[in-house]
Amino acid sequence: MNAVDDQPVSPSIGTTSDAEVPPRVARLPSLTAARFPAALAVFVFHAALPQAAFLAGSPQVASALWRISEHLGAAAVSFFFVLSGFVITWSARPGDRAVDFWRRRFVKILPVYWACGLIAVLVTPSAAHLLPGFLVMAQAWSTDPAVYFGLDAPGWSLCAEALFYALFPLAMRARLASASRRLVIVIVALALLVIISTVLLAQVLPVGEPMAHDTSLRSVQYWTLYVFPVLRLPEFVLGVCAAVAVRDGWFRPGSPALPAMALVLAYVVALFLPSLWSQKAVVVLPCAWLIAAWATRDAYGPRMTGSEWSRRLGEWSFAFYLVHQPMLVLFARASRSSAVVELLLLFAAALASVVAAAALHYGLERPLMRRWGSRQPT
Repeated sequence: MNAVDDQPVSPSIGTTSDAEVPPRVARLPSLTAARFPAALAVFVFHAALPQAAFLAGSPQVASALWRISEHLGAAAVSFFFVLSGFVITWSARPGDRAVDFWRRRFVKILPVYWACGLIAVLVTPSAAHLLPGFLVMAQAWSTDPAVYFGLDAPGWSLCAEALFYALFPLAMRARLASASRRLVIVIVALALLVIISTVLLAQVLPVGEPMAHDTSLRSVQYWTLYVFPVLRLPEFVLGVCAAVAVRDGWFRPGSPALPAMALVLAYVVALFLPSLWSQKAVVVLPCAWLIAAWATRDAYGPRMTGSEWSRRLGEWSFAFYLVHQPMLVLFARASRSSAVVELLLLFAAALASVVAAAALHYGLERPLMRRWGSRQPT
């Protein structure tokens, strides 16, 4: 899950001249608003997991929901990684020191991440032994699903985010943000090649125990394909390249409807492909296209402010992404007598996650960002 600044503004990244900057200092409300539906998709995926047993009293409904949503979480994570690469590049500034960039990322991510880890321990005390590794973002470097999914499952993706943040200043020093069109095309091709090669590599690594949610995949195989932070970097790189393309005017304002339909179609296709291909390879390009289309419309087209609630939910989405798993675990323990009760509990878990996310945002994330997360901390 990306943890980018709430309202990214148009860049003057790399060595960009004033003439190359979009015609107005553009906020990207569409990208802020898009974050909550993507986080909600992860919630639906986790709620539909067979081992979650949220709809145990309605096996036909549970089976249908799982069939529809079995790759929803993976698609949303790819979307978040591309989005993170895009927004971090879009909001970068020339002369920004690496230490200042890392400070802002630290303040944005770690307090909420740590708080959700502690909440997860309160909900599941038996997982407390995983907390030290979780707090230092070490879980995704283990090939054991009981480790990388063992405490607050969505937290593994922050390990990949942290690696990208650690390397991003190097990309800026290499002037990736001011690369030519030809070089960007080459970088995109290489990123896609790595993504496809990862799938091919995973095919020859059927090592470990079968995964609980997909017995066609083995634990080490799944880790290599999906969890290993190094092999998730190409998705961030695609986001970086998309930001450069939008900034330099390679896209023109238009309706995001076509890339949105392409993403939906890619997801439907993914439902019928082997799991190795469905995790990220099929949806990553449509994700980048849709993000670029939304950003282009915001930066160059008619101003789209969006609703106040879409903005708020987008701002709460990082906390929602991390806190929803403990809430699902908590509500899954309630007694369920019928399908209606199960659905009500699922709705209650979603609502509790939103409330907890709002509390974390206003009580922890926003105050700390205002104090230490700005470019010139007070």
